[in-house]
Amino acid sequence: MRGSLTAVVVILFAGLLSNAGGVENRADLSLILRETAVVSGPEIRLGDLADLPAAVDGRFAGLAGLSIGPSPMPGETRIVTRTEVGRILEAADLPGVTVAGAPSVRISRSSRSLTQGEVAQVLKSHIASVTAWEPDEIEVRSIRNLKDVLVPEGNTALRFILKSPPSSFRNLLLPLEVSVDGRSARTVWIMADVRINATVMQAARMLPFGTALTGDDIRPARIEITDPRAACVRKAEAATGKVLRRSIRIGELITEDALSDPLVVRSGDTVRLRLEQQNIRLVILARISSAWKSRSVSFRP
Repeated sequence: MRGSLTAVVVILFAGLLSNAGGVENRADLSLILRETAVVSGPEIRLGDLADLPAAVDGRFAGLAGLSIGPSPMPGETRIVTRTEVGRILEAADLPGVTVAGAPSVRISRSSRSLTQGEVAQVLKSHIASVTAWEPDEIEVRSIRNLKDVLVPEGNTALRFILKSPPSSFRNLLLPLEVSVDGRSARTVWIMADVRINATVMQAARMLPFGTALTGDDIRPARIEITDPRAACVRKAEAATGKVLRRSIRIGELITEDALSDPLVVRSGDTVRLRLEQQNIRLVILARISSAWKSRSVSFRP
């Protein structure tokens, strides 16, 4: 009888040891969810929203980097529940992990405010790309509507969407696209006060219609440009020899649409001559003789 009891005790003790060893070999891991979390990257990682043990076995080594989904945009939040985390763990084939702590985590994105300096730099480049003006001729005096514009920390890019020249440089309203990690995140409208100061050509005297311009007829001047679409002549050689299509007052800007190429007549050319006076119109064909040297002649269109 005593021998039987001894055998039973030994068996039970061995079973207890076996069960204890099984508990140790299960390598269960418990995660403690936080109530709130702030993430900095485009993806939410498990390590962002849960407290993990300092040391885990190799099976759970990459647990902290497990993706929970995309991060919210600045100013927004995302709620991740304990149930969602459990499903993600199951899908990742990690059945030995249990989830405790808060029933859900409120997640926000770390962000910063846009600065006037970085927006001004992008705005200068944009205006230079859609007009004839250079960045060093463009002055951004102020930018409004930036107070509540938040962008994520990290790889952020700015781009103005409109490709046509602005209608005015003052109270300029433009859409600004904010991209994060190569993906468009949001579009905001900003209002800016811009000035263009450039050296352009202007009339040095009163110039009537049909004038063939010489160097004495024009002069350079550094002035503020108020018309964004004005195609101003920037260099004297671009206007010299051109013929005016309209009269220009002293000090008025010389624009490309006011100029035309001279009509060149050479020896042997046949030309049409027209004389109009009151109710009489006379049109004849004439051939230029070799005695008349080639010259430039301006005609009224």
